[in-house]
Amino acid sequence: SNKGTGRAVAKPNLPKSVKVEKVKFDLYLDGTASMKGYVNYPNDTVYVNAIKGIERAIVGNWKQETLQVVKFGDGFTKLDRNDYLKFNQVDFYDQIDTILQKVVEQLGDDTVSIVVTDLFQTNQDIDSLLIALKDKCFTHEKALGLIGIRSQFNGTIYDVGKNLASFSYTSSEDKASFRPFYFLILGPENEVRSFLL
Repeated sequence: SNKGTGRAVAKPNLPKSVKVEKVKFDLYLDGTASMKGYVNYPNDTVYVNAIKGIERAIVGNWKQETLQVVKFGDGFTKLDRNDYLKFNQVDFYDQIDTILQKVVEQLGDDTVSIVVTDLFQTNQDIDSLLIALKDKCFTHEKALGLIGIRSQFNGTIYDVGKNLASFSYTSSEDKASFRPFYFLILGPENEVRSFLL
């Protein structure tokens, strides 16, 4: 504000970030049925382009990087390159249960982990997810980044409300009708900051 004493406010003292040259990334893709709607289109959606952008961001920002891709849902499946590239097909999303705390609990300590999900938990068990995030991230001096992105959606949304109802939802051309999905980024603070920027 221009009103008041006219005193300048000091800039915040942010820690200096030193980006390392070699980083290991783990990409966890939610393979449950509630994610099908993001790819149920003849053309690429915002979701599909965002997933493609992850690898581009990693390759473009680090000199030496490795990327392991894991599909999660009922269990964990490590994907080779060919299986990973099927993420934009409806058949990729064949899992039933989304138990995000199990994903968080198994994240590597020496990696930057990117979890892509709609954050819809089986049985709406959000408390277990928060406890897992606290134990894995905040007690080990790791950083957590959260990015929400809206995308076209044409499919079924599950586990809604107390009765765990499901319903069909199709977004329109209006971006306000797009359904959000999320990137959870966990790892060393400098690398998480670098990925987010």
